[in-house]
Amino acid sequence: MTETLRIPHFVPTKLNWKALNYLSLGIVNAAIWSIAFFYLQTAPRTYTSSWTVALPKGGEQANVNLPGIGTASSSAQSPYSSKYDDPRANYQYIATTQPVLQAAASKLNMDVDDFGKPRIKLMDDTMLLEFEFEGTTPHEAQLKSLALHEALEERLNELRTQEAAQKDIRLQSALSKAGQKLKEAQQRLSTFQARSELNSDNQIAQLSSNIEALRKEQVQIIAQHQLSDARLQQLSTILELSPQQAAEAFNLQTDPYFQQILSDNGKSSATLVDLNSRLTPHNPSVINEQAKQEASRTAMLARSQALLNKPVTLEYLEQLNLNNSPPRQQLLHALVSVQADKQGLQSQALELEKQMRILENRLKTLTQQQILENNLRRDVQIAEAIFSSTITQLDLRSSDVFGSYPQIQLIEEPSLPTSPSSPKSFYVFAGASFASLFLTTGLLLFSLSQRPSRLPRQVEPA
Repeated sequence: MTETLRIPHFVPTKLNWKALNYLSLGIVNAAIWSIAFFYLQTAPRTYTSSWTVALPKGGEQANVNLPGIGTASSSAQSPYSSKYDDPRANYQYIATTQPVLQAAASKLNMDVDDFGKPRIKLMDDTMLLEFEFEGTTPHEAQLKSLALHEALEERLNELRTQEAAQKDIRLQSALSKAGQKLKEAQQRLSTFQARSELNSDNQIAQLSSNIEALRKEQVQIIAQHQLSDARLQQLSTILELSPQQAAEAFNLQTDPYFQQILSDNGKSSATLVDLNSRLTPHNPSVINEQAKQEASRTAMLARSQALLNKPVTLEYLEQLNLNNSPPRQQLLHALVSVQADKQGLQSQALELEKQMRILENRLKTLTQQQILENNLRRDVQIAEAIFSSTITQLDLRSSDVFGSYPQIQLIEEPSLPTSPSSPKSFYVFAGASFASLFLTTGLLLFSLSQRPSRLPRQVEPA
């Protein structure tokens, strides 16, 4: 019968493993903390200076009253008027541009690369910017901050000057154009006034008043003319003569020579009637009287034609009824007088009509000239308003140098740090503690998984 010989195999004891684990933990933690303390002792110190600035909202407006012209206004829009336009972001960019950094570095006789760049933070829901600048010493950090702030102010002043110069150029150009337009408008007005018949604003009113007075006078004359015409028709009816016939009859009756011929003809006719009643037609006395009558009639026709300046017949003279009775002569005289008055009134009415037509044409001309002059005056006023407004804007905007680049208000001056910002003992110790805890936990878990044990080993006999 074969027996199995058991030979015990010895492994490290539990006590030996614990000692080895503790030794490993001690070495690792000592290394971690040694590195941490060594870093704190040898790492370069960095100091941070901070300061805060504010950008006011701005947005001012100025109005200037221009007597007789209007109001000129100039406004500076607030840089915060749009949610997409934040001047703090512009300043954040400007502060890190090469010209600003170069100017700040030159103040400290440093190279731009050695000078570094600031850290800038926009504080939400405020108008504040927070700056931070690092240096190898507290004094250097503060000097860099002061130099950067001064360089930023200088750069902003340069930008404001450039913007003001550009605005000034534009306004000067606009002012020159406005002045030229004003000069041209004034020249056009002066040239027109030199040619115009319009001397004053009251001239048209006076002319209209004169036309109205002539019109009233014409109405009165027309009324008198109508009365004269009615009287003339009445007399013509009584005399059974037209106004022209009455005038011709009156003309003949007032001529002594014609009246003498008419009287001789009347006497001859009466004598002939008497002779015809007593003698035969062939009697020499009758024949002689007939010859005298014929001669008087011939003379009467010749004289009447000379007076009336037209052919006249005996029948027409009989129609005129040249009766020398006083009542008829008075009626003829009245008719001729009324006819003369009527013609005079008619002439006056025509003359008034002519004068009114002349004055109305003149009024029309002056009115058109006044309209043109008013338009030219309005052009001058507009040109004056534009010119004055441009001057006002130039004066107002010259005082607005912070439109696009608001003035910086230093809320907190660059600080002089009292402790380094890097390295920070807290973060180094926290990192060392975390590393120590992590490695210690790892080693413990590893040791537990590799715990030694006594295992029996069976040896088979040969």
